[in-house]
This record gives sequence, C-alpha cells and structure tokens, in this order.
Amino acid sequence: MKYTILFFLFASVLCTRTVQSTALPKFGFMQQLFTAAVINGSLCYWCYRYNAYNKYIAYFDKHGDVTQLSDDQRRNIRNIFRFHGVHSVYICDRKPEEKKGLSVVAFLPGKTVLNIPHEDALVLENKKVFMCKKDGQELYSVTREEREAGIHHEAVHAKHQDATEACLAKIIPISFSLLAAQMAYVKHKPDVVGGLIAAFWVANVSYALSHFLVLFRKRQIEKRCDLSIPTSRLAHAAADYHQKLHTKNVFLGYKDKSFFDQLFSTHPSSLERAEYMRKHALALEKQEKVAHFFGEKVLAINKGDKEAEIVKIYVEK
Repeated sequence: MKYTILFFLFASVLCTRTVQSTALPKFGFMQQLFTAAVINGSLCYWCYRYNAYNKYIAYFDKHGDVTQLSDDQRRNIRNIFRFHGVHSVYICDRKPEEKKGLSVVAFLPGKTVLNIPHEDALVLENKKVFMCKKDGQELYSVTREEREAGIHHEAVHAKHQDATEACLAKIIPISFSLLAAQMAYVKHKPDVVGGLIAAFWVANVSYALSHFLVLFRKRQIEKRCDLSIPTSRLAHAAADYHQKLHTKNVFLGYKDKSFFDQLFSTHPSSLERAEYMRKHALALEKQEKVAHFFGEKVLAINKGDKEAEIVKIYVEK
C-alpha cells in the first residue's frame, strides 16, 4: 500500500507540473501542490477501498460462508443471484447486536458477499420475527417473501457493482469542489482577498450541486433495484414490507420525510417505494397472465431464454 501511495504522489505531482495550458490560468507552485494533494488523496482513498475489499474477499475465500442458514436456503440465495447474472456469492450472517440491514459487498466484478442481518436469517428459516414491540406487544411480522424480495434487490446492486459507484460518489464532490475553488482563486490573482471570496463561494456551490446530483443518482439506483424484482408475488411482498415500515414509523411517532428531507436522502421514502412497487406488481401480474396462457417461454421476454426455467419456478411457487 505504501508503494502505491508514493507512486500516485509522484504521478500526480508530475501530472500537475505538465498542466500548463494557455486556456487555463498559470498555476504557481502552491497551486500545483494543492492540485497534487487533491488528486493523490482521491487516488489513495480508492486504493484503500480496493485493498480493503480484497482482504475482505480473501477472508471468505479461505473460510467460505459464515452463516447458519441451511443448505437449501443458501442454494436459494445463490439461485437468486444467478438469476441476475451474479455467479459467485458468499453469505455472511451479521451479529445480533449489529443494527445494519441487508446489504451486499460487490466492489468490482468477481466475488460478492451478501451480509444478512440476524433477524432476516431467522425469517428465511421460517421463524417468526416482528419489526417492533410496544407495550409488550409484537407488531408487524416480516415474511419470507419480503426478505427474498430484498435479496433480489441486493443482487441487482451486485450485478451493477453499485458499491464502486458509491465509492466514486464519496470522492467526486469534494475533489471537484476543491479544484473548482482553486481555479476561481487562480483566476483572481493577484487579488488575494477577491480570490479567497470567489474560491469560498465556488467551493460551496460546486460541492452542493455535485452532492445533490450524487444523492439523486443514488435514489434512482435504489428504484432501479426495486423494479428489477421479477415476479408479482415478490413485488407485492416488497410493497407490503415498505408499507409496514411506513406504518411502524407512524405508530412509533416518527414523522414522514418532508420534501426537503428527501433531497438529502439516499433512498426513496418507504411510502413512495410501497406505491411504485404496488404498480410494478400489477404490471407483472398482467405479464404473468399472458405467460401462463402462451407458455413459460414468454416469461423470459426480458430475461433471456436460459433463465426461463428459474422465472417459471418463482411464478409457480
């Protein structure tokens, strides 16, 4: 890792030394050094995430699945990922004390790790699990179909390596705003005060715009994954799950997300997801009626003939 950092430091300094275009204001030594630091910081963060991912995968290459799920459930999960074009996935149970949800680690093409919360693992083994308790009463049970729909959602994340895009989303806004601020400062030379004021405003505006674009992109990714759930049964289950989340939050006294709150959110609201998943389920019902009439091959219209049988299995459950 240290040699990687030193290499990128040298490369970024060399790169900024050569960026002396007549179309841009001439950079002084400090501006070149600042640009090198920004580029190098971004590359170092990427290298850090890449190395962390390789170590994470190496652990599962050595130990295999770290889960108490039965062989049938593991096979079912792998079939879901295979259905979406992901042919290698490890399964890892989260510890009961962890408060994180269902997630997938798929930084680059190759191996993938599905992290399953303790409660979801119980649900997949047909155990009773509830979303919350109030006054000793257990409320809003979670079904196996709802969690299978969630696994389909995560499989689509793995298919598109959305974790890689998420890593870039952390790098781009801050790097872009710093470089844009430096350009504004250099443009106002030798007026130092004017340059600092311009750099301050350009940095804030460029960071805000790029950050909001990143958040918007993340919400679109989540919606794409939701709408990739393949059958009406699972789509209805996903809609039920998000409706339960919304109802639970209202029951516990949490306010709905305002329009302003949603601008800063990486996910659509539970109520919005329930609504568009219900529409998606109804559209799939129409396709399935046609498929049952004309034969199971029609089920593979959007999936490819080689996956027709897997789709048929889901529809006939």
